[in-house]
Amino acid sequence: MMLLSLIFVGLIVFVWSVLFREVFLYDFRGTLFQIRHELFFLSVKNGPLFSFNSKLYTQFESSINGTIRYSHIITFYRSVIFFITLKVLRKKITHNPSLQRVFEEEKNSIQNEKVIQAVGQLIDRYHLAIGLHIVRSSFFISLCFLIYFIYYGFRSLVTLGFVSAQTGFQSFQKKILPSIHFQTSLAKRYGML
Repeated sequence: MMLLSLIFVGLIVFVWSVLFREVFLYDFRGTLFQIRHELFFLSVKNGPLFSFNSKLYTQFESSINGTIRYSHIITFYRSVIFFITLKVLRKKITHNPSLQRVFEEEKNSIQNEKVIQAVGQLIDRYHLAIGLHIVRSSFFISLCFLIYFIYYGFRSLVTLGFVSAQTGFQSFQKKILPSIHFQTSLAKRYGML
């Protein structure tokens, strides 16, 4: 029995690492390509306000291109090591400000609220895509999230089913049951029962 369980777990890990990991990687890269294209068209549409030469555009595009190129090695464990190293070496790193900091600095030079909002949404989508990729790149974290969503999904379905059954019973009591009582009383009155 133990051997069968180990084989089943090994099969799940193999299928996830061979099939699903590649699907998640292609989905992540597709999302990054879409964000990069939207950034490009935003710059084309609002040329003088948000040009290709602006610091924000160049840093954002470089960040997206680097993430696309190295997305296959971005994992949860490497991200943890990177952020720990970044915290330790924070005082020594002064030349490369974060994308969010550049966005805050360049906000005043854009002078168009719609463009500022659109760029802010693109940056948020970029960070969300990276976070989602980091979670999906680890088998055990993905498994924890899957168990969590299955458990709470099942709980919500059970709750929804209970509420629906309760609502249906109340509807039965209010609408159908009086009709049955009325029909029964009519049948008794006319001697049918």
